[in-house]
Amino acid sequence: MTQNDLASALGITKQNLNNKLSRDNFSSKELSEIAAVLKTDIVMKNENGETVIRYDE
Repeated sequence: MTQNDLASALGITKQNLNNKLSRDNFSSKELSEIAAVLKTDIVMKNENGETVIRYDE
């Protein structure tokens, strides 16, 4: 998937996606949306272990 494809699937411009990537600045909601588009999981680790957030198909 290209950045253009991902940006389009997220409903944002490629420039906006590139800016977020360069700043490493995504909200948890945006990360969840990206994971859903890519059909993958987000794994967040903390001092208590792992928490897996799954996307809904």
